Amino acid sequence: MATLVLSTLGRAVGGPIGGAIGGLLGHQLDRMLFAPRHRAGPRLAEPRVTSAAYATPLPLLFGVTRVSGTLLWSTEPAPAARAAHGKSGRGGGAGYTASFAVALSARAIVDVRRIWADGQLLRGAAGDWKSATGFRLHHGTEDQLPDPLIATHEPDAPAFRGIAYAVFEQLQLGDFGGRVPMLSFEVVADAAPVRVGDIARAIGAGAIVGAGSDATVDGYAASGDSVAGALAPLASLTGGWFVAVPGGVALADRCDTMLALDDAIARETLRRPIETAPRAVTVAHYDAARDYQIGAQHARRGGAGWREETVELPATVTAARAAALARATLRRAERARVSRTVTLDARALAVRPGVAVRIDDEAAAWRVTRARYEQHAVTLELAAIDDAPTATAPADAGTARCAPDVAIGATLLQLAELPPLDDIAPLVEGVTVFAAARRRAGAVPRCW
Repeated sequence: MATLVLSTLGRAVGGPIGGAIGGLLGHQLDRMLFAPRHRAGPRLAEPRVTSAAYATPLPLLFGVTRVSGTLLWSTEPAPAARAAHGKSGRGGGAGYTASFAVALSARAIVDVRRIWADGQLLRGAAGDWKSATGFRLHHGTEDQLPDPLIATHEPDAPAFRGIAYAVFEQLQLGDFGGRVPMLSFEVVADAAPVRVGDIARAIGAGAIVGAGSDATVDGYAASGDSVAGALAPLASLTGGWFVAVPGGVALADRCDTMLALDDAIARETLRRPIETAPRAVTVAHYDAARDYQIGAQHARRGGAGWREETVELPATVTAARAAALARATLRRAERARVSRTVTLDARALAVRPGVAVRIDDEAAAWRVTRARYEQHAVTLELAAIDDAPTATAPADAGTARCAPDVAIGATLLQLAELPPLDDIAPLVEGVTVFAAARRRAGAVPRCW
C-alpha cells in the first residue's frame, strides 16, 4: 500500500493540471526521493557478520540498536611483537594480532556499549574487555580527524567525516582461532525512544517535512538502495502513508483534516475476493529483550485464502508491539480489498494523492491513491483508511541463547620456594610461580 503511493507521489505532486511545470516538479521529486532501483527497502539479517564488500550501504542509525558494521581498513594478522610496525604474518594462535576499522553508521552516534565477537561478548555491559585490544571510537562528527593508527599506515588516510566507526588496535586473535572474528555492536545513536516523524525527516534530508508520526521506536537502522526503501518501513510501522504538501512530502498516520467530496458525477465501488488478502502476516523485528536478535510475531485470520505476507522492520520494538503490528497489518489488508473510484468536476483539481477525504456524509474515511484529469473531470482512486486503535496484548518472544557477561578478574600471582621432592640437592636454586584468575562475584549471563 505504501509502495504504490511512494511510486506515484512524485508524478502527482504537480497536480492533475499544470502541464510542463507539474511534470518537471514530479520528475525532480521522483529523482530526489523515489528513483527506482533494482531493490528498495532493507532486509533484516542477524547482526553478526562484518561485511567488507565494496558499495555496501551504511545504515543511518537512530535510538539504540545492534549492527555488524562494514570493514573500512585492516592490517594483515601479524605476530604480536611486530604488529605495531605493520609487518604481515601468516598462521594463527595466541601470538598473532590484527588492527582494523569498522564503519557503524552514516550519521553521528553517541556511544558504543557492548561488543560481540563470534556471538560471545568481547566487551561487557560494564565496559570490560574479555580479550586484549586497543579501541577507539570515532563518533561521526563533521570535524573529526583521521585515526592516528590508520594515518601511520596510510599517509593520505581519510577522516571519514560524517561516518561513525570503531578502530581496534592489535586485537589478540588467539581467542578466535587466529582470525578476525565476526563483530557486532550495541550502538547508541540518540536517546531512545525516538519519534518516527523525526526519523523520517532525518532520512528525507529536507524533502520530508512536517511533524510526522508521534509513534516511537527504541531503535531504527535505515538502509536500502533508495530513500523510498528506507522510508517505506516507517509507513508499515505506523500504518501511515505519504502525501504531497507544500515544500515536500509528509508522512501521515491519522486524519486530522478531511476534504468533503460532494456532488459526485459518478462513483464505483470495487470489492476484491477475500483470497486477495493475506491469510497470515509475519512481522520481523529486532528485539532488545533478546539482545537485538531477530524476533518474529504472527497473526492469522480465518476463512479462505492462502497468501502469507512478511513485513521486515529494521526497528527495535518489543515482541508485544510487533504482535500488535501483525494484527493491525492483517486488518488493514482486509479493509484494502475495498476501493472506490469517484469522478467529480474541476473543483476537485486541488485534491492530491495521500489526502484523506470523506464522500458526502459517509462516516468512513478514504485516502486518495491517484488523481487524474480527463475530459474536464477529475477522477480519484480511493483506498480505505483503517483508523481503529491497535490494542496490545502479551506476546511470546521465544527463547534466546545467552552468552555469559563475566568480567575478567585480576590475575593473582604467588611466589613460593618449595622443598625438593627427593633427597637430591637441586643443581639450580629457583622459585615456583602460582597463577590464578579471580572472577567477579554475582555475574549473570546476558543474551547474544
